[in-house]
Amino acid sequence: LADLGSVEKRLERLNKDLRKLKDADLEHERNFLIQAKDWLESERPLREMEIPETDRKRMRGFAFLSEKPMICAINLGEDQIDELHRDQSTESPLNTERVYICGKLEAEMTELPAEELGGFLEDYGLKESGMVRLIRSTYHLLGLISFLTAGEEECSAWTIRKGTNAQKAAGVIHTDLEKHFIRAEVAHFDDFKEHPGFSPLRDKGLLRLEGKAYEIRDGDIVTVRHSG
Repeated sequence: LADLGSVEKRLERLNKDLRKLKDADLEHERNFLIQAKDWLESERPLREMEIPETDRKRMRGFAFLSEKPMICAINLGEDQIDELHRDQSTESPLNTERVYICGKLEAEMTELPAEELGGFLEDYGLKESGMVRLIRSTYHLLGLISFLTAGEEECSAWTIRKGTNAQKAAGVIHTDLEKHFIRAEVAHFDDFKEHPGFSPLRDKGLLRLEGKAYEIRDGDIVTVRHSG
């Protein structure tokens, strides 16, 4: 209802402005808002509406509540554990995800030593915890991915938007790396698991040099070469 009120208020102003001056951009905005109004009046949230990117940019100034992505975290009892094994990827509306968890199991997992967690999950036929599934769904809905940097002393994960190029990603680590970017040395974590170490990856041709425009993938391990 709040979103509908915002749309109606803006449409009223647009109609007044268009009576004074014909403007193609305002006409386009009005047409889009009429569609949004019809959608909201059908009692559907804007997150489920197919919206072109140009119109999505127009929407940002409104901060519509029903446009925000939504996660439904469904807490199951121990007698419903089988539900955790269902394929949950295709049963939700657009920009909405359901994550099934068992709160009692999650509480037990927080008290376990790290080395016992794998066996605990196996006992229930699970590959990962509900917390991991919840984090993955959150990243997916927000359009986020992670890449890694690894050195002798530490490894770090960095969060970026999906579609970010190598130079912009370097700036997340440090602004100087973006400014003085030359190349990125890139391997993927899946390959690293099979061939631990940069030398084996290089020998297998799995460690490569990429330029500024390379689009970082989720799970890339990146070493930035720079002139700074």
